[in-house]
Amino acid sequence: MGHPHQESSLFFTASGNLPLLLSLLSLMQLRNVSEQELDSVAMKLLHQVSKLCGKCSPTDVDILQPSFNFLYWSLHQTTPSSQKRAAAVLLSSTGLMELLEKMLALTLAKADSPRTALLCSAWLLTASFSAQQHKGSLQVHQTLSVEMDQVLKALSFPKKKAALLSAAILCFLRTALRQSFSSALVALVPSGAQPLPATKDTVLAPLRMSQVRSLVIGLQNLLVQKDPLLSQTCVGCLEALLDYLDARSPDIALHVASQPWNRFLLFTLLDAGENSFLRPEILRLMTLFMRYRSSSVLSHEEVGDVLQGVALADLSTLSNTTLQALHGFFQQLQSMGHLADHGMAQTLQASLEGLPPSTSSGQPPLQDMLCLGGVAVSLSHIRN
Repeated sequence: MGHPHQESSLFFTASGNLPLLLSLLSLMQLRNVSEQELDSVAMKLLHQVSKLCGKCSPTDVDILQPSFNFLYWSLHQTTPSSQKRAAAVLLSSTGLMELLEKMLALTLAKADSPRTALLCSAWLLTASFSAQQHKGSLQVHQTLSVEMDQVLKALSFPKKKAALLSAAILCFLRTALRQSFSSALVALVPSGAQPLPATKDTVLAPLRMSQVRSLVIGLQNLLVQKDPLLSQTCVGCLEALLDYLDARSPDIALHVASQPWNRFLLFTLLDAGENSFLRPEILRLMTLFMRYRSSSVLSHEEVGDVLQGVALADLSTLSNTTLQALHGFFQQLQSMGHLADHGMAQTLQASLEGLPPSTSSGQPPLQDMLCLGGVAVSLSHIRN
């Protein structure tokens, strides 16, 4: 690989099977369903792997993919105290941070672009680092600069058969929106010369209204793909965007939520088959539109029809993710209290609360950490 560092070259020479060892390590960890406590040996290993990553180039896929999976696992499938310690160790690796910045910038590159799976891991790791740093006020040794317009372009013109990459980028963007772009780790920088900001842009800064429109259109187009995991990530990002807008200009948030295209989008998704309204992403989307009282998107009568459908469904066959979304839907109905058949909503809420918490299609609970196309993914991270 031509690394100038003597320590690195010795490490590679001593272990030609390093990619295999790292792959085995990450696969063994993926099998752990319960949260693990990282001991001193694991922390040392984490430090060594982060140093190794910092000496790689974006093309060193065989080393980086299992390494990134291991780092991601340490930030999600471990105890909260271990996650904080792991994040602090990894954030201190300036080489790793510089590598991630390079990889994010290569997402749109036609030539020399790293493999899609590795780009997925890079975006998921960056989102995880940003969340952990923000939550624990951890020290930042090296900031990552990301061009907002390039992020939006990657969502507007997604690579073919790359739903997971779009979901990973949305995960990053959702984190930035929830932090109101105040991350000490990630700096969202403008692309080239910018036009003078309009009044609306000043209110929404650092976002511009044109970027909001671009993101909303991108989310709508990705939702129409009807990929379950991507759809839930899209809805999560839309929730975060509307929260961000509402805190700065409730009128703009209402305008975005009430767009006629949202109605077309919702009914395109509802047309996906029988009981499609019981899919978690659709329940969350309906809850969101109701929250902004977008009756132009979903009328009171149509909400009543959904309630009738839920009343006829066997709730004990639904997954935990769907039950959680259904709880949110009912809570929104009750808080608004505008339904003629308010009693039905209360009855359904009571029946929901009567279900045992472990109910999920008669199957054991889904493992949260999965390997999708070679990428370690925490389902709870990417959905919520």
